[in-house]
Amino acid sequence: MEEKDNLTKAITLMSSALKQYDEGRFDVAEHSRREANKFFDEVADEMSTQDGQDKMRFGESRNFGMLYSIYESNTLNLYSENKAGLAKLTNTIKTNPVLLSEFKTYNALMNPENVENPEAYVNEAVSLAERHSLKEITEANTILLSELRSLGLNENVDFSEDELQLCEDVEYIITNKPDVTNINAYSSVKRRLTENVKDRNVVSESKTKEEMKQAVDEAYDSLSKKYGEELTKDEIELVEVFSGNDTKAERKFNEVKEGLVRKVSKEIEASDGTERKRCESLKESIESKKYDKRTALIDVAEMLEAVSVIEE
Repeated sequence: MEEKDNLTKAITLMSSALKQYDEGRFDVAEHSRREANKFFDEVADEMSTQDGQDKMRFGESRNFGMLYSIYESNTLNLYSENKAGLAKLTNTIKTNPVLLSEFKTYNALMNPENVENPEAYVNEAVSLAERHSLKEITEANTILLSELRSLGLNENVDFSEDELQLCEDVEYIITNKPDVTNINAYSSVKRRLTENVKDRNVVSESKTKEEMKQAVDEAYDSLSKKYGEELTKDEIELVEVFSGNDTKAERKFNEVKEGLVRKVSKEIEASDGTERKRCESLKESIESKKYDKRTALIDVAEMLEAVSVIEE
């Protein structure tokens, strides 16, 4: 992206200037310093605009993987506070052909399941990925970013260097067809993605469709009896998660738990006296919850219900 290129140029030139000063080449050093400052000024001008800040943070294309991570990190709050907003956001991804193809490639490579040969899996994913121009994905991702902001979502999602690299690697696949001019680049991308698939691969027990249906029905009945009412579509989706893949269920349990702890922590900060003590007690109770596949769904329902009470 241009700003990062300018920033890299500025840093490189300034480093050269310092070295040239040390060598006593003062005229050359002064020239390098002035050129470096020009690039620093261009970066500063660009960063004074929202567009420039977005490019610096999310990349020129507004990287889909980074934006989708914001979507995922806010799903719990949207589910409890703005289901219509969550539905609209999900529908945008499903109905925009570019966003949908980005999601399919991203999901296949970031959330692999039952992969026996990671290298072959990545090769197949690369061959099946739909290609789009940088312009196309930038336009689509800008739409997604605008919708995320229209819902006032928390954008403060931390990314490790490895996670950022993976987001860029997935984008590289989408925007570049493999050919003789990018053999080395593709080799590096596929090597990193293969290691990622090895690390993230979820191996689950094989269940027949009948066994899966029975597990969902049992969980549905259990929760319905406990709360004495029919479940919403979103609640049914939770039932299906907790009745299926055990690794995914535990991940979802911890995601819900951590989200509720954050929410209760905010309530603690905003309250005092008896209400504060009640919130602190609830926080301790939630933090003490451990994943147990036999009771996970009920535990999540109880945590959600308890938090909804203190918000009333």
